[in-house]
Amino acid sequence: MFVYLGTSEDSWAVGNDYFSVAKDLPGTLQQIWDRLGNACGHVNKVGTLIAWMSTAPDGTYAIMTKGGELLSNRQDVLAAAQPATSVDHISFSPLGGYFIRFNDGTVQISHSSGFSNTFHHLVSQYLDTSCQTRQFSPIRDVFFGAKDAIIVRTDRELLSAMLSQSLQGSFQALTNGELKSSGFVLGRNTVLCPCDPDQYFLEAVSGTRSKHLYQMLSTKLPDQLVVMAMEKLSPSDDVLNSFIHGPFNNRLSVSSSVQPSHRPSSFSGLSPLPAGRSDHRHTISYAAPPDNRPWNGAPPQVTYPASGSTRQEIPPAARQRYEAIFANEAGGKPYLNGMEAAGVFMTSGLSRTDLADIWDEADRDRNGVFDREEFVQAMWRIELQTGRVSPPLPPRPWNGQAPAQQYQSVPAYNYPPTPYQPIPPVQQPSYIQPQSIQTIEILIAIRCKTCGSGLSPSETVYRSTTNHTISYFCQTCPQPQISTQVLLTAGQDLPQRKRSSLGCSGCWKDIKKGKLVWHCNKCWDKDLCQKCWGKVKKQCKHAATGQVAMMRVKGGKGGGEDDDEIIADVIDGVVSIATGGL
Repeated sequence: MFVYLGTSEDSWAVGNDYFSVAKDLPGTLQQIWDRLGNACGHVNKVGTLIAWMSTAPDGTYAIMTKGGELLSNRQDVLAAAQPATSVDHISFSPLGGYFIRFNDGTVQISHSSGFSNTFHHLVSQYLDTSCQTRQFSPIRDVFFGAKDAIIVRTDRELLSAMLSQSLQGSFQALTNGELKSSGFVLGRNTVLCPCDPDQYFLEAVSGTRSKHLYQMLSTKLPDQLVVMAMEKLSPSDDVLNSFIHGPFNNRLSVSSSVQPSHRPSSFSGLSPLPAGRSDHRHTISYAAPPDNRPWNGAPPQVTYPASGSTRQEIPPAARQRYEAIFANEAGGKPYLNGMEAAGVFMTSGLSRTDLADIWDEADRDRNGVFDREEFVQAMWRIELQTGRVSPPLPPRPWNGQAPAQQYQSVPAYNYPPTPYQPIPPVQQPSYIQPQSIQTIEILIAIRCKTCGSGLSPSETVYRSTTNHTISYFCQTCPQPQISTQVLLTAGQDLPQRKRSSLGCSGCWKDIKKGKLVWHCNKCWDKDLCQKCWGKVKKQCKHAATGQVAMMRVKGGKGGGEDDDEIIADVIDGVVSIATGGL
């Protein structure tokens, strides 16, 4: 998993192999995030492409994709980090410096003026800071935080300076605590907040295992999202979007200060919020909190007011249906947490204002958690509001006698917007030809969803968006009923690859500098030219799993071609003359 902490309270991102969600990213980072989202085809799947990311307070970023592509808005970093597949990690100093770690044991830093005196003092015995070329060093990772906070991980030890008291306490678990004794080391997805020294996310790794220690403002990065990422969950789009926009006009708190007396098993790795401290949370995911009583599935005892409140009389058939929905969503728990309930309520089509009012009426004990009766009451009110059931006669007190009323049966709870009109069958698919073909920039390798043929820049294809998922179709395959014709173009930030002496693995022809190449990071030296990428039989088995990267062959205008490339161009010219350009 990965975490991004921005320079403002509402700027963050989090994700794992199944989902990602981001809020209020800086302009430059938002641009690359949007482009990756367009490339991967899902608004909440951008992070699934990311192996690791590093950022700086000024909006500088370096992102390594799982396909081995390095993306950055710093050209000096891209020039130094070659080849991209040899880079282990990159970090940025608040003063503008960069630190690059390569997988051959070498490191490279920018000019010494880009680092603080604290950094120079901390790494002086391990690194020649006056050298701006690659040098061998035992330093593996460097992490920069607010107020000159620095953590340095070497092959043998962890160094730190200017850490806050809370960060120092968590840091000690890795230096002389139980994590160190268990073989855990600091991971490269560690993040120190650039604006608050008391906010951080520490990753501890040991082989395939990972643990996390973090402390953040409860209003910055929602606790549920961090837990979902750590637990490798894949929440629905409605739930993820509610963290960005706030369910029901932010009247539902995603990190409620009033917690239920028990927690679901998926939350067992979290320590509860300390009493009297609602502004921060300090969590150690490997230490499960002791439970005062064993969780036996029994719902918490809630005492409802005896008078002054009214309860809607619900017909048995409707109640049975609501209870079935509750049982399905709760998965054996006696309650739904706020996000789970919101995910159901938001399918009704009601406005957030209306849902907020219903939420307040149904959540009797104001704890942000819905037991079965509260959920049933909320669903009944929602259906009344949408007009799918007849309005009740005057409500009775909680213990009163129910008046007779009419009830009309309704369909399942995943409603279309009101009023509902059945969609007539379409006799003949029709495609709307736009006045001008839209140009779509791509940064990763894409294939036709139907036949699997590779799609390349300069091709005109069909693009379809369904349930936030973007798919591409070649001209020869049947297109979806609703699709748009687009022109593909290569992104400016494509990673570069050194010219291979073996050429294309499909046709064995040379791939010249400046041309596009499709490189598989799993196969040995597997490169395909643009023509062969379009042929399914030429692709390797990893193409279907998104592990082939679209890159540009290094060289050309910059004058950086080597002797082999110059000789190859001369040979190409001689062959062209001898064959008449055939």
